[in-house]
Amino acid sequence: MKRQAGRMGDGWIPTGPRSGEAVKSHQDYKMCVKEIEKSLSESGRGPEKFAFGCRFGPMESPKEHLSEVEAFSSVGLRYYQLGLNPKKHSAEILRYFADSVMACF
Repeated sequence: MKRQAGRMGDGWIPTGPRSGEAVKSHQDYKMCVKEIEKSLSESGRGPEKFAFGCRFGPMESPKEHLSEVEAFSSVGLRYYQLGLNPKKHSAEILRYFADSVMACF
């Protein structure tokens, strides 16, 4: 799928830590980004307009969220998606994330 995304797609947004874990760490993400960038290059396209994203489950600590965003951003992440499970997470989690994590950007 990553090669197909690089050849034909406009972006790639897998599930990340705590949200299905297709990508477990920023090191895993880095390897995937490199694979996609290779496919982009082979198809005559650059990574500038490609949407590199990932969906993450919530964490307890804003500092952990920020560290995670920074680690993934350092290896190519451009779009961070907070993955919430309505059966498991309340609106409070979303407010907490907005007030404590998004406020830092």
